[in-house]
Amino acid sequence: LAVYRWHASFICSGNTMPIVLVDWSDIREQKRLMVLRASVALHGRSVTLYEKAFPLSEQCSKKAHDQFLADLASILPSNTTPLIVSDAGFKVPWYKSVEKLGWYWLSRVRGKVQYADLGAENWKPISNLHDMSSSHSKTLGYKRLTKSNPISCQILLYKSRSKGRKNQRSTRTHCHHPSPKIYSASAKEPWILATNLPVEIRTPKQLVNIYSKRMQIEETFRDLKSPAYGLGLRHSRTSSSERFDIMLLIALMLQLTCWLAGVHAQKQGWDKHFQANTVRNRNVLSTVRLGMEVLRHSGYTITREDSLVAATLLTQNLFTHGYVLG
Repeated sequence: LAVYRWHASFICSGNTMPIVLVDWSDIREQKRLMVLRASVALHGRSVTLYEKAFPLSEQCSKKAHDQFLADLASILPSNTTPLIVSDAGFKVPWYKSVEKLGWYWLSRVRGKVQYADLGAENWKPISNLHDMSSSHSKTLGYKRLTKSNPISCQILLYKSRSKGRKNQRSTRTHCHHPSPKIYSASAKEPWILATNLPVEIRTPKQLVNIYSKRMQIEETFRDLKSPAYGLGLRHSRTSSSERFDIMLLIALMLQLTCWLAGVHAQKQGWDKHFQANTVRNRNVLSTVRLGMEVLRHSGYTITREDSLVAATLLTQNLFTHGYVLG
C-alpha cells in the first residue's frame, strides 16, 4: 500500500474533503474477477485513488467493503475527511461502515427500500417519493432509511429532464442484452439521494451536482479495460485476484503518466494535432487519451520540469473539481 499512500498524498494534497467516487466493475469476461475502485472527481474523468480485485463471490459483500474501506483509510492523509459517493448497489451496512471512519457518504436509493419519519413507525416504500420529484432539487430533511437496519440521514429528490437518448444497439444481430433496458429504467427514474452530510454544509442542488459526477468513474473503468480505447486489461487471463492487484498498480502508474503527459500537451496546444475535426471551443480528446497518443509518438518531448508543472496543474484541477466545499 506504500505506493497508493504516496499517490493519495499527491492527488489529495491541499484537499481535506475530496469527492471520492466508489463503484464495482467486472474486469474480465463472465465476471470472473471484480474490481472495487475509489477515484477522486475531476472534470469529465476521475483520477483513480485506490482499487482492489476480488473474486466474484465477494462482490458487494460486507467483508470486501470493510477490507476496502480499511485499506482506503490507511492510504489517505490523516487530515482527510472524504465524501464517499456511491450508486444504489451500496446499502445501509456500507453507509454505517463509512460513518464509523468519521467520513461522509452520498448515495442513490432505489428498489424496495422503505423510509419513515424520525421517531415514528410510518414506514413507506421509497418509490412513493417519485411523484414528488421535479427538476428542482429539494430536501425532505432527516428521515430513517430501511426498516430492518435503520439509519438516520438526509433525503433529497431530483428528476432530470429527458435527454432524448436512443438505444443504438443493433437489432439485426442476436445480441439481445438486457443491460440497455436496465440502464434505461435507472435513467428515467427520479433520483432519491441519501446522505449523512449536514444540511447546512451543501444545498440540495450542490449535492445533486456532486452525485452527477459519479458517472466519471465509468469512464475510467473504460480507460482501464478497453483494448480499443484504454489499456486492454479485459484481455488479462489471470484468475488470481492477488496477481491482478499488481497489474492494477502498474496500470495506475501508467495512467498517472498519461494524465501528466495529457495536461502538458493541452498546455502546449498539442491536442489540436490529434483531433479529427476543427473544434476549438472544447477538448475533443480526454486528457488521458491525449497523453497516451503523445507518449506513442516520438516527435513530442516532455522534460522532468514539464512533468512537475503538469503535476501542479493536475492537483489544482483536482482541488477545483473534487473538493466537497468548492
